[in-house]
Amino acid sequence: MAALKSMLTARALAGATLLIVASLTLAEAQRFVTQPARIAVDATPIASFDNSDPSRTRFGALEFRGGLALASSERAFGGISGLRVDADGSHFLAVTDNGSWLRGRILYKDGRPSGIADPEMAPLLGADGKPLAARGWFDAESLENDNGTL
Repeated sequence: MAALKSMLTARALAGATLLIVASLTLAEAQRFVTQPARIAVDATPIASFDNSDPSRTRFGALEFRGGLALASSERAFGGISGLRVDADGSHFLAVTDNGSWLRGRILYKDGRPSGIADPEMAPLLGADGKPLAARGWFDAESLENDNGTL
């Protein structure tokens, strides 16, 4: 009887271990989007670049006009590495460390960024049309336009 109990305990432990490993694998697999999807993004305006001197807006040839701290409950959101903003300053396209595209529209109030509208994520695809993240390739670091190909 003790041997049977020990065997059942070992099987239960092995089953629990398998369940945990499968859950972790599934959780990792869900860290990227599998198809284009609208997401919710909270945007909090950043009023100054230099917290020690909020009135300072010039940094060499650059002028700080404002910024946004972005957050989302979407698991794939975050790690924005490459960013392109249209010449009109409105629409943007970004790549993330989780193997996704992020696009949307920057909202302005009094000439300063105030929010994000129409945020949407989609998977970065390989030459075969399959999501790169599905192969374990996540980390995009930049975004460049090569004659209309990004």
